[in-house]
Amino acid sequence: MGSTTTLSINPHLFAKLPYDAQRDYAAVTQVAFVPHILVANASLPARNLREFIALAKQQPGTINYASAGNGTPHHIAGEMFKQMAGVDLVHVPYKGTGPALPDLISGQVSFMSVEMLAAMPHVLSGKLRAYGVATPQRIPSAPDIPTVAEPGCRLRGHRVVRRGRARRHPARDRRAARAGDRQGRCSPDLQERLSKLGATRRAARRPSSAPSCAANTRSGARPCATPARRLIE
Repeated sequence: MGSTTTLSINPHLFAKLPYDAQRDYAAVTQVAFVPHILVANASLPARNLREFIALAKQQPGTINYASAGNGTPHHIAGEMFKQMAGVDLVHVPYKGTGPALPDLISGQVSFMSVEMLAAMPHVLSGKLRAYGVATPQRIPSAPDIPTVAEPGCRLRGHRVVRRGRARRHPARDRRAARAGDRQGRCSPDLQERLSKLGATRRAARRPSSAPSCAANTRSGARPCATPARRLIE
């Protein structure tokens, strides 16, 4: 199995890795697309994403956000959100989502972009407030939660889980594995289980008329102006 961090992010963060993602790895199938959701501590006065952005602009450098560690999808999404919304948030890296969520719930940190499957139990229990899913369209398993695009932010955050094999394996083996995976991924039982976790087999396409960051973004801000390797310095 390979993830977004292993195959897409690490090659841009680290000058030396014990593997070459393009040379050593051949993709077989995409197992799951797990969208991120922007969540906040329930005691924060901002009730939605617009109010959160306004609050962060009123208090620059005082609101913090958690991630699962430097260079993780949570960190990248947080920095992209800062760029897009024109806000100054303080990054607090944790060693994984596990220790980050309890501190978010208790109020040690205020905000996080995190996988839906990890956050939804706490959103449903009222311990966390959901500001929006970082996808172009609403998630069928959580239709009441808006997308971040609805108030005008084009942020997309997710984790992709892929199955692959070393390129040294013959192409016929990869084709056989792909055929077997395709049959398993089409099963109604798997689709139902993925849906309950907020995951899908593939990413939703962004509508061609998706809005820009409009009122929530500084004019001319780029999606991520921070060089990748600076994120871990």
